[in-house]
Amino acid sequence: MFIGRKRELHSLKRLYQSDKFEFTVIYGRRRVGKTALISEFIKDKNAIYFMGVESNEKQNLENFSKSIMEYDTDMPSDLVFPSFQVALEYIFKMAKKRTDYFSN
Repeated sequence: MFIGRKRELHSLKRLYQSDKFEFTVIYGRRRVGKTALISEFIKDKNAIYFMGVESNEKQNLENFSKSIMEYDTDMPSDLVFPSFQVALEYIFKMAKKRTDYFSN
């Protein structure tokens, strides 16, 4: 069950529905509900969810690749992108295809 955070959810919704490119950072002390807020917000949306960990770049890239592959089931589940740049470019291409599909 998710309780409260109406103001934060409204802010995220406003950014999500914007016609512009938007970027937001969610930060705060440990155990205040940041992950729950994000999970609640994306539960009814097409979203790739990735949470970086205090590890190393290689491990985070593997986890990021896995998050992308869970979203795009046409890709091999064991694929690891060679860099974050390549992974982000792939996401942008997926988004472009999706935008083109809905705008036709």
